[in-house]
Amino acid sequence: MDFLLLIEQFLHLVDEGLSLVVLLAVVVAVELAEQFTLLFGQAARSFHAHLENQIALVVRPKLLDALAADAELGVRLRAFGDGVLYAAIERRDVDFRAERRLREGNRHFEAQVRALAAEELMRLDSNLDEQGTRSEELLFQYKLCQYVPNGGEVTVDNEYNDLDNAIADLSQMHISYLNSEHDPAVLDKWKNSTYTGSRTDVFSGCTGYDYISTHLGYRYVMKESSVDFHSVLSDTASLYITIANTGFSSAYTRFDTVLFLTDESTGKSKKIETNIDNRTIAGNDCSTFKTDLDIRSLRKGTYSISLRMEDPYTENSIHFANQGAENSKTVPVGTLILH
Repeated sequence: MDFLLLIEQFLHLVDEGLSLVVLLAVVVAVELAEQFTLLFGQAARSFHAHLENQIALVVRPKLLDALAADAELGVRLRAFGDGVLYAAIERRDVDFRAERRLREGNRHFEAQVRALAAEELMRLDSNLDEQGTRSEELLFQYKLCQYVPNGGEVTVDNEYNDLDNAIADLSQMHISYLNSEHDPAVLDKWKNSTYTGSRTDVFSGCTGYDYISTHLGYRYVMKESSVDFHSVLSDTASLYITIANTGFSSAYTRFDTVLFLTDESTGKSKKIETNIDNRTIAGNDCSTFKTDLDIRSLRKGTYSISLRMEDPYTENSIHFANQGAENSKTVPVGTLILH
């Protein structure tokens, strides 16, 4: 019987809890099998590649389903999320429909957080008693937390959480959230300190606390746009949009992103779908995205181009940090003039 089919049929016969035990056992068995086949030279590579492909098709989805129920434990957000929900229930203004969409959307993401952590633990091959250096720990978080949330609380007033050091480390660790009550000594130190940026930095002169607060998580800024069109060679123009993320971390959910071309003479708008994946814009970085425009379908005139980004689970607009767009559902991209 095919190895993949055998595992799949077996998992259907056991309950979810036992499935998890079986899955972990299978993963360990594969690792042991790989070590065994190392004795036979190059055969190890093809053997493990085959097993990995087979296991991935069945084990990973089942592992996520088995872990999803309590995967929230993998991320320290329970107190915040539950507190907001309970408070809303007491006020009788909770939107259960939106809450259900949000939890469903986060379900497999939260499971992936824990699955990733389990995977990292199973790959440990060093001495568990060996102490890592601070730089090694920061580098580990820098790599891992581009894809999973990282945060907690600041503790003990010391040189590492002095403002300049704190900003550098929070950025490197891709911090998404911090406890707003602990540790008061550190938080007050930030409130009583002043951030000094470049002459063009709009945050220069604000408190360290305000700077850090506004840079937790992602913070999108529309940087620039350009159009490339060769009328002889193509009927389609290429619109390039550069979006910066000045926050400490990336977003972990793909937002729905569309463009609007608005004819300034008539006020009519045309919506254009994009392939922009905001998750690829890392903290303190920028990415350029290409969108095709059917120029021949537009009449001559002037068009304003704007972009809208929306969370598909909460249906909330993602506001850009550009001046004038902080509370708007859209952010200006540029102007297109057709002669």
